[in-house]
Amino acid sequence: MLLPADTPPAVADALGYLQHHLQELTECQNALEHVINNTLVGLTAQLQQLTQLMTGPAPAPTVAPPPVTSPPPVNSLFPVPSTPTKQRTRPKLPSLPDFSCERTSGRAFLNSCTLYLRLAPEQFSCDEEKIFWTLAFFKDGHAARWSENLFCQEVNTGVFPIQSWANFKQQFWSQFFPVNAEADAVNALEGSVCKEAKLQAGIKPTALCSAIDKENSIESPLDSATLYIQLLSWLCTLLPTVLMPVS
Repeated sequence: MLLPADTPPAVADALGYLQHHLQELTECQNALEHVINNTLVGLTAQLQQLTQLMTGPAPAPTVAPPPVTSPPPVNSLFPVPSTPTKQRTRPKLPSLPDFSCERTSGRAFLNSCTLYLRLAPEQFSCDEEKIFWTLAFFKDGHAARWSENLFCQEVNTGVFPIQSWANFKQQFWSQFFPVNAEADAVNALEGSVCKEAKLQAGIKPTALCSAIDKENSIESPLDSATLYIQLLSWLCTLLPTVLMPVS
């Protein structure tokens, strides 16, 4: 670019610098246009290939061979009517009553628990569940205190003190069964025998003893001889009954 002769040197230098940079920018623009053109040519070629693949003939579907059918069995030609199966229902189990501390009812309560466990074994997966289920009915008296003591031991040691159902039954027997069941049964049997003998004799021994104490009293309705005769008669009547073997 030709400049006038009177152009200041500073202006001439600035114009020369701008002209140089303008030339560099033009060269960069030309190079970028070349790269863009080459990229567009490549993308156009790939797009044409994809279009040919998409619009090409579809592959022929593979035909599966027909399945081999076997003749129906003889029973299917004449179907036998199926008899409806009757679903077995379990008896409805009653809920157990709460257990108190009475030793006389311990055996009956444990028998009820055992019966429930046998009729519904699927409800209990282990002995621990059986024990905890039984302890749920210990809500009063000594039974509640014994149950609370077991759980206190578990808190202190980290392990429940009773690990099996057999051990639980042994502990239950020692805590809630009669102390001497045989002696209680014998006493009850002897008491029933004596009561029957008294009824057969027709005389109440308490009345006789009371009359003996009052034999010297004016209020006694029996004199001594009559009193002792009746007492002897009552003892003779009672003796065969007491000695009779109990079936």
